[in-house]
Amino acid sequence: MTVYDIRYSFEHRILPAWFYKHKGQFTGLLLKDKNVLYEIIDDMFKDAEIENPFAKDDFDIVAARLSNEIMMLKIIFPAPDQEPLCYCSYLFFDQNFEKTSYFCIEKGDSIEPDKPYVCEWTADGKHQNYGNCTFDENDDFLRCLNFHISKS
Repeated sequence: MTVYDIRYSFEHRILPAWFYKHKGQFTGLLLKDKNVLYEIIDDMFKDAEIENPFAKDDFDIVAARLSNEIMMLKIIFPAPDQEPLCYCSYLFFDQNFEKTSYFCIEKGDSIEPDKPYVCEWTADGKHQNYGNCTFDENDDFLRCLNFHISKS
């Protein structure tokens, strides 16, 4: 295993799966202690016997109630050095977790390295790519929010 493998698994497999499986417990844990993100990935590095290159301050969580119906958690990751590692993930949900979404803002490719991708992990484990975005004027957030709202 490499740093890339651990980080990919953490961002693209473990966190989306826990969000969809444990919804309220998972979001509650993140809201209670943002350091849990670091602790999880640190344990993954220890298990793989690889030195963890990240610090607790490399991870952050921003929470917001966007409306009476939509809440959001933004998970901020260390700046990615390779595609498709993530800059951040946006988790959208309602109070009863009946409508949920897990989006990743992934590092761009070699053709457009400054334009990240808006992608989604669905509850059934499918990865969907919605194309490039920018970070200008919260374009990444607004694109994710629009995709979430447009779901039936």
